[in-house]
Amino acid sequence: RHDMRHHFLILDRYLEDGMIEEAKGYIAKYYNAIPYEESLTHCHHYGTNALLTYFTELAGQHQIPYEIRVDFPERLPVSDEDLTVVLGNLLENAMDACREAVNEEPDFKPYIKIAGNFDGQMILIAVENSALHEAKMDKKQRYLSTKHKGHGIGIDSIRTAAEKNNGFLKIEQVKGKFIANVMMM
Repeated sequence: RHDMRHHFLILDRYLEDGMIEEAKGYIAKYYNAIPYEESLTHCHHYGTNALLTYFTELAGQHQIPYEIRVDFPERLPVSDEDLTVVLGNLLENAMDACREAVNEEPDFKPYIKIAGNFDGQMILIAVENSALHEAKMDKKQRYLSTKHKGHGIGIDSIRTAAEKNNGFLKIEQVKGKFIANVMMM
């Protein structure tokens, strides 16, 4: 992901300067450098499917069992940006928790389960992952980051996107599990 920002910067400059053929060439060169893997279709919503595919590949690289049950149509009543913030942060947090647990305790059994449904009005997303430790909170009940000092911004971003879309974020921590549920309309 870190490197992708650089690639997007280059593509943005090409497009901003009207250099369409150069942008196409850059994409083709980058695409050909990526090892071929059969594309996966987890759901019909393009952005969600792209995120799920990316994290499926990442989970595979780290030998983390990954279960997906997402049934989203092509179009949803929330913006792709808000959905990306919610799902991207949930999956990144789950992946980080599993990798950190395995690094700390090699016999740890990681897993990630993702469920998503759209009933015509509400989008429901649930992400459950195994956890070695309970996530810590500060005095204001905000989750502390495991990457830097202070509170994390991912959970706050998820909550903000959910509330913006007339929804909510609910988090449960049960021994060995971290469960996040998001509802948006």
